Amino acid sequence: MTKNRSSTNIIVDILHACASGSLSTTRILYKANLAWYQGKQYIHELVANDLLASDTEDCYFTTDKGFEWLAYEEKQSQLLIVAS
Repeated sequence: MTKNRSSTNIIVDILHACASGSLSTTRILYKANLAWYQGKQYIHELVANDLLASDTEDCYFTTDKGFEWLAYEEKQSQLLIVAS
């Protein structure tokens, strides 16, 4: 039995996928292992919150704010590992 990922884990996967450069929606969904509809919803929310930006109609990259958010989440996960 597999465990569903949290929204935070999905967002981290998307931002990590786009961290190395601009990717098409299809490549993002492939790297983050998401279905089309679910992935499009997450991408839309990330763009609306300025964590992702678009350089063309269908290509996205992680913004500076997105990198800051990733660093914060990684720090939080390290604290949870140390605490347990």
